[in-house]
Amino acid sequence: MNEILAPIYYCFSYDKVYQEETEETIEADTFWSFYLLMEQIRSSFDDADEKGTEFKAELLKKILQVVDKEVYDRLVEYDVKFEFFAYRWFISFFSQDFQIGDILRLWDLVFSHENKYYYIFYVSIGILEYKKEKILKSEMSEIMMEMQSFEDVNVDRLIKLVRKIKEEYDSQIKQIIDEMN
Repeated sequence: MNEILAPIYYCFSYDKVYQEETEETIEADTFWSFYLLMEQIRSSFDDADEKGTEFKAELLKKILQVVDKEVYDRLVEYDVKFEFFAYRWFISFFSQDFQIGDILRLWDLVFSHENKYYYIFYVSIGILEYKKEKILKSEMSEIMMEMQSFEDVNVDRLIKLVRKIKEEYDSQIKQIIDEMN
């Protein structure tokens, strides 16, 4: 959870609005922002929750099948378990995978969306699409390494890709999400 807390604290600490504030005020606002976010995403941390990580990984799998059948087939061919990489994405909102500036840009994209819980799927599909060429050329162990490595990801390109996916597949993705809920 510290991976989620740190970017929030960073934002408050470096926001010009807070430059005159005390450390106590910054910490209090960080705490309440973190608390409110955790209220919305707590199912990701609860294995007993029916909408937990396994559910989300299955949902991601179904969305990928619609958005990019070729990548989906490759992952299924090698019996890649979506839980192995999606769990980390869903519980940390990619904060373990990118530098702080890039995390904040991705979070701005996710949190500015009316339903941030679902927008994380668009970013996840965006990453799979971004890495498509490598996924299609790789064997299982290399695919798993790709899902854990983001040094090669240009966040500007990723954001454009996520927006394109949303534009092209939004109604289909919403339908999949609605059917599974």
